[in-house]
Amino acid sequence: MPPVADPAAGPDPFQIPFIPIPARQAGMHSPTWYYNGYNQAEMDSFYPQIFEAGGRWVGLNVAFVMSTGTDSLVRRDEQRTASDDSVIHAVQMAHAAGLKVLVSPTVDVMDGQTGRTNISPAFPDLWFATYAWNLWALAGVAQAAGADEFSVGGDYEKLSPLTDSWRGVIGAVRSRFHGPLFYGATIYEYPNVQFWDALDFIGVKAYWSLSSEPTCDPAVLAQAWPPIVAQLEATSRQWGKPVIFAEAGYKSVEGSTVQPAKWTTDAPARQCDQAAGYQSLLEAVWNRPWFAGVSWWQWDTPNVADRSRDYTPHTKEAEYVLRTYWR
Repeated sequence: MPPVADPAAGPDPFQIPFIPIPARQAGMHSPTWYYNGYNQAEMDSFYPQIFEAGGRWVGLNVAFVMSTGTDSLVRRDEQRTASDDSVIHAVQMAHAAGLKVLVSPTVDVMDGQTGRTNISPAFPDLWFATYAWNLWALAGVAQAAGADEFSVGGDYEKLSPLTDSWRGVIGAVRSRFHGPLFYGATIYEYPNVQFWDALDFIGVKAYWSLSSEPTCDPAVLAQAWPPIVAQLEATSRQWGKPVIFAEAGYKSVEGSTVQPAKWTTDAPARQCDQAAGYQSLLEAVWNRPWFAGVSWWQWDTPNVADRSRDYTPHTKEAEYVLRTYWR
């Protein structure tokens, strides 16, 4: 729980009314995991497509790495980490297309077995020192390039309880980057994070299961949202911060709303599940006064021949849902 407000210090933050957000972030991630990935002409072509679909933000990820889940060194990788030049190029191309830009660093574990939620370094202080240094450097690049927003990370369920360490990371980033900041917590993690007061948004990766069985009916999915929305609103009021969905997405496969975060699946392609998920999410939160926006995962991936079962909404039924809400 956050500290109880001192009456002598000013208004009780629990009683501050919501301030309507004038322009919610209509966002779409466009990631790469290659050193020069953002220099590809195909990546450049995505930004006008996102704008045409009604998007006004694009999220650019920069992947740092660690060797194993217990490693304590966060580092750049000569093949996997996007180069500074390519990030600057991407920001410029996105701005030219009319988009604002989120720079979103991540850490990938190279053992192929450990996800970010299970990262547990043997020496946490060393992990945070190297993590903060890499984010400090990237924040300087983002500021110089004119990026509009910065994520300080996300998914670190075993590390987010280390509140003081995260405050140090946030301070390091703020010393270089002067735009809004957020952390992207998992749906299990965000109610327990204790450093929301140091950030501009409560970031949540919105991969809730919305149904127990495959469905293409948004009305069925709508039944899952009331308790989710209630908890989001309570957390927003608790901290006096708006909520932003740092990520949200559904694959275009049968049953994608049952386990939205399941990256690998043998389910057959079916666009209506994805479209129903998009519609139900937007209907549930888009006009809430505490909701700041969403960054969908993800637009197209370069050099992929078969897009029929992945997360992209491009040229699928889900894109028409976006156009309805965003345009």
